[in-house]
Amino acid sequence: MRADMSKVLVLRPRWGGGRLRRVRGRAAWAPRGDLDQTYRREPMGRGRGSKFLNENLAPLRRYLLSQAGRPWDDVYSEIAAQVDASNAVKRHILEHLWDMVDRSPLLINGRPHAYRGASAAPIYRSRWRVTYVDSRGILRCLPARPRTRPR
Repeated sequence: MRADMSKVLVLRPRWGGGRLRRVRGRAAWAPRGDLDQTYRREPMGRGRGSKFLNENLAPLRRYLLSQAGRPWDDVYSEIAAQVDASNAVKRHILEHLWDMVDRSPLLINGRPHAYRGASAAPIYRSRWRVTYVDSRGILRCLPARPRTRPR
């Protein structure tokens, strides 16, 4: 694993937030110069706005897919050596790692399944869940969802 993987994953500028756009012009201010200079119309937006994390998790996903066939303990130890849990941002990366790896699937006929209520449903690769750990502790790729043709 790259030595600077933690920086690659989180060093993108955050987006969102900033100032609200103010209503401009004479119609924006209250007539006759109130003492408070209150707005006649105020925006109905999100308030001041909020910042969103802009994480680049594609390198972590590609790394997990490239490590398929190796023991999960070895793969996790390499990741944990580069991304320690002492920093809050790096700990957040480890939380995303747990989303991407299903560590205890139910294997039925060699295919991974997960419990959905009272029954088990097959697990397919998605944006977040890309790999699973089989019963021998080997990291495996999840199968792609079978395509259905429109009728």
